[in-house]
Amino acid sequence: MRNNQPVVDVEIKFPEDPNAKIISVTDTHGIITDVNQTFIDMCGFSREELIGQPHNIIRHPDMPSAIFKLMWDTLKKGKPFMGIIKNRHKDGRYYWVNAFIIPITNGGKIVGYESVRTRATDEEIANAKATYAKINSGSRLGTVSIFSSYDIYYWILSFIAFAYALYDPSILSVILTGAIGAFTAYSMLAKKSLFITRLIEKNEMQADPVSFAIYAPRGTETDRAAFALKCHEKYVDAILTRVKEASARLNQLAEKNLDNASDSNKDMIEKSKHTKKVARNMNTVTQTMLTMMKDLTDSVATTNESSEQTSSLMQEGKDISERTLNAITTLDNQVKNIATSIENLSAKVEEIAQASELIDKVSDQTNLLALNASIEAARAGEAGKGFAVVADEVRSLSLSTHKSTQNIHNLIDDFKEKAEEAKVMAEHGLSAAQNGVVEVGRNNDNVEKVVEAISVIKGNADKMLEEINMHSETVQGVADQVKQIFSLTDESVDITSKTQKDMQYLKDEADDVVEMITRFNRH
Repeated sequence: MRNNQPVVDVEIKFPEDPNAKIISVTDTHGIITDVNQTFIDMCGFSREELIGQPHNIIRHPDMPSAIFKLMWDTLKKGKPFMGIIKNRHKDGRYYWVNAFIIPITNGGKIVGYESVRTRATDEEIANAKATYAKINSGSRLGTVSIFSSYDIYYWILSFIAFAYALYDPSILSVILTGAIGAFTAYSMLAKKSLFITRLIEKNEMQADPVSFAIYAPRGTETDRAAFALKCHEKYVDAILTRVKEASARLNQLAEKNLDNASDSNKDMIEKSKHTKKVARNMNTVTQTMLTMMKDLTDSVATTNESSEQTSSLMQEGKDISERTLNAITTLDNQVKNIATSIENLSAKVEEIAQASELIDKVSDQTNLLALNASIEAARAGEAGKGFAVVADEVRSLSLSTHKSTQNIHNLIDDFKEKAEEAKVMAEHGLSAAQNGVVEVGRNNDNVEKVVEAISVIKGNADKMLEEINMHSETVQGVADQVKQIFSLTDESVDITSKTQKDMQYLKDEADDVVEMITRFNRH
């Protein structure tokens, strides 16, 4: 058994308010799941220290373990248990309670226990102290008899009357009457005791020596009946306490929900006004967006059409560029051929120049030979006159040939100069043609890129047009939904107003239940 220490021999008095109750709820293993404020005030532990702890956290060492065994045996049978319990405060002090514990069932299965503790009377506390002292010392408690002390007294008187009647036969009729009376008294006592026993069993209360020693110490039928009625009263009180607590929680919840519903209704009205204002603005915006979408659709369609025209023109430009590239390429080849022809012609002219030089040399030699022939003819006199004439003609022809070769050299030099200039010009033309080929090729590449870019622009314009059409439908849907917001907002206000009325009705009903339980407790 748990032994909570230290203990201080100072009693804490239970509140004198008849409505004061210590209430706690545990699971089937005795772990605390809920407590009320009176429990917290009496035991000294905080709610956080109690929740999740075993209920024996407040057990006092003076309490016999047999009492708790009796309690658990009774509760596990599904019956309530009532007993005078000494509990320990957190600081070691103690307080007495009249505990009444009932099983909590769900679907016929025990799921926990609820304990309702009230103020114990001084007589109950005194009886409990004496009873627990006997239990702790190992002494046996008295057995419960079906006869009270008053019943025994009546039996003794009947026996004396019967014995006296034996000495006086004349009063035999009295004896017979006394015997019948004694038998009748015995039957009545037995029936009365049986009635009380059945009363206890019917109310499912414990009928054990410990309980009788505390609540019915004299053992009379009256005490036992009072004990049975007290158990029944405690049972009803526990049920009413649970109902009252549930009703109070329901009342608090209803009041809280009523306040929330009222605030929600006010807030909903304000939000409704704001929502309608926003909805009107949204409607204006959506209409503006629809107009913008239409304008944008027209612009994109125009852009798409312009893109198609530009793409067609660029394609035509690309074709022209390709033809230009082909023409320049042909020109480049022709310039190359011209340059080659000029080079070949220059080579031929060079050969002519070489032949002209050879002729010039032959002319010089011929002139020299003619001169020598003239000299020899002069020496020969008359005999060499005819030879001299021939020599003069040869010389004259040589001079004429020399002059012609000089003209040929001049023409060749002039031709070489012109041919060199033509060669340079041809080279320049070739270079220009080659550069033209490169530039036209680049231009052609750029045109292709522009065509591709325009194609991309056209594709994007098509997609944009498709997206715009789709978003136009979305915006139109938003516009339609904005119109629905007005009706939904009004419906929400109506719903919150109805909810507020329902919560007010629920609170009124909860107040009626609490008042009904209060009246029941008073009676």
